[in-house]
Amino acid sequence: MADINIGHVYVSVEKPGQLVTVTRVWETEEFGPIVAYDIHLTDWAARSATHGSAMNVRLFNKLYRPAPANTELTIPVRDVRAGDRFTLHGRDRVAASGAEYVGFTACVIELEGGGVAYRSATSTLTVKRGLVDEEQPCGTA
Repeated sequence: MADINIGHVYVSVEKPGQLVTVTRVWETEEFGPIVAYDIHLTDWAARSATHGSAMNVRLFNKLYRPAPANTELTIPVRDVRAGDRFTLHGRDRVAASGAEYVGFTACVIELEGGGVAYRSATSTLTVKRGLVDEEQPCGTA
């Protein structure tokens, strides 16, 4: 059984364009290990949408494979997580924390190296997730 990493992006074997991000893995007595994940989709109006689901780890390993490094996802700003890499105002940024609501309609994202970004919670942002380059398996051993 392959390791499943929380926060990493996986691609569907059956639907190659479908990307998911693992949010939680836990053990149950009745069903064994379970993985929870967010499914990144586009709705009927071409807006980014995120839905949650869960399944048995064995089934997840059959249906999903790790996405390549720097896989791009277009997500609502409210779904930004620590470690997400994105471009904002022409500069490359890395989120130091997940997006947090400020009031009812805006989110703040703390940035690595200091500073914050304020964005509408429902606006979209293209982020890079997955393994970072240093974590890619090496072909020389």
